[in-house]
Amino acid sequence: MTRFDVEDFSVIELGRLPRERVERALIVARLNDRGRSFYVLAIHGAHISHGSYRQYRRVNEIAATLDPGVPLLIAGDFNCWRPLLRVFLPGWRTLARGRTWPSQRPHSQIDHILGRGPWTSTHSFTRNGGSDHLALITDLELR
Repeated sequence: MTRFDVEDFSVIELGRLPRERVERALIVARLNDRGRSFYVLAIHGAHISHGSYRQYRRVNEIAATLDPGVPLLIAGDFNCWRPLLRVFLPGWRTLARGRTWPSQRPHSQIDHILGRGPWTSTHSFTRNGGSDHLALITDLELR
């Protein structure tokens, strides 16, 4: 759901990894806020033990096809820690921090909001949304 105008969107298959039972996909939306376009990518990544680095390589390929002059966000359950994401997704900045997993006694952040472009995060926090992960929430400004 979004309150912004949707200029375009697509669902791009990331395929099924050998150790998984499900097919993964990346949602790519181009949104518009008062005349300013930006991309939002949404992901639910596989676990690293299942080979998620292959999916992140594909995410990089997809991001490289998008208009380089348009800011990007990617958010979701990456099932991956930040230091590894820095290797798998170079050039993306962390825009929100907070322990998200497991929801009962969170000790790790495996859910992320990352950005490319002139994004500023003014406030981020977590909240219980009834999942095994806490929701990661941030207030963002596009400069």
